[in-house]
Amino acid sequence: MEEASKEIDGFCMYGDQRADITLISWGSTKGPILEAMKILEKGGIKLSYCQVKYISPLPKGKIDEILSTSNTVIDIENNKTAQLSGIIKENVGKNVKHKILRYDGRAFAPEDIAEGIKKILHDKSISTIEISKPGIINIWKA
Repeated sequence: MEEASKEIDGFCMYGDQRADITLISWGSTKGPILEAMKILEKGGIKLSYCQVKYISPLPKGKIDEILSTSNTVIDIENNKTAQLSGIIKENVGKNVKHKILRYDGRAFAPEDIAEGIKKILHDKSISTIEISKPGIINIWKA
């Protein structure tokens, strides 16, 4: 598996690589995240985005680098349990502190992602934001 991880580019990076805020996600969230980044950048918020393309082999080195160098890392996922965050914790040994989750079977709206990111930036004690059809439905603090 280590040989495979050296050969496979398991992630893509988007946005300003020097940004203090990094989004991390996988799967169908890519489009809404890229649109949310455009919305936030118009307001002066610079972000980078790591799209994890493969869970196995997981790009552990890149994820470890992101978690070590970014001031704020936000995991955005279309599931209730933040599966990617759990896989990162298990394989990299570090916790992703902030999460934006949607698990009602619908796709994220870029506006909801942008609003969630703004809330986390305003209050760093927020650990999880849950989004459903009407918008943000729950905010959990650490």
